[in-house]
Amino acid sequence: MTSARIVLTSSWRFFPKSRSKIESSFKEIGIDSLLGWTSDRGKTRVDEIYHWMEAFDNKTTQQHIIIKKWIAIDDMDLFQLDKNRMQDHFVMTTTLHGITEETIKEAVMLLS
Repeated sequence: MTSARIVLTSSWRFFPKSRSKIESSFKEIGIDSLLGWTSDRGKTRVDEIYHWMEAFDNKTTQQHIIIKKWIAIDDMDLFQLDKNRMQDHFVMTTTLHGITEETIKEAVMLLS
């Protein structure tokens, strides 16, 4: 188990109803609400992730959160987009299967 928090990067982040649906689904399985979501600032999703991390300053949270490790879980091949920045930070899923037991194990290993 990790103390991981989720920052949404999918295109659902632009639609409040979609974000709400995701948060409701997470709550049903015991996952904390979203820590936030990335903007569309940057040329690639990797740029958007890095921009969010650089801008994150805890002002929007009630808790003191320090990012020590992070990963991106996506069906878009972020490793192919930017191998250097995504090394040890990326878990690939598939559109067909989504997050599986195998991808969960890989994610926990990278966060541990």
